[in-house]
Amino acid sequence: MSKIQNRLKLLDTIAPKYNRKHLFVRRYDLRSRLSELRILLKDFLLSKQNLNRHLTNLYSKDVIDEWFDLYLTPIENQINTTFIEFAPVRDKISWQRRPLT
Repeated sequence: MSKIQNRLKLLDTIAPKYNRKHLFVRRYDLRSRLSELRILLKDFLLSKQNLNRHLTNLYSKDVIDEWFDLYLTPIENQINTTFIEFAPVRDKISWQRRPLT
């Protein structure tokens, strides 16, 4: 989870909200960082699935669901939101001249 948090911070560093708003982001950096995040998401989902399987032997479903909602779901939502936010930047192929008016 710390790797995911670090990747999300790094994405926000290389593409602050202003740059995302105006679609000014270095696409190479963005693609490589998003692909890293995609791999981490895949690992995260696998770990979540394994954890769920093991926790069912110890706890009831409502306890597991509560724990997941408190600790894992927010991170998963943050990753999905990041992919949605960066989609317009990732797909951009032409840019306006600076300065913006």
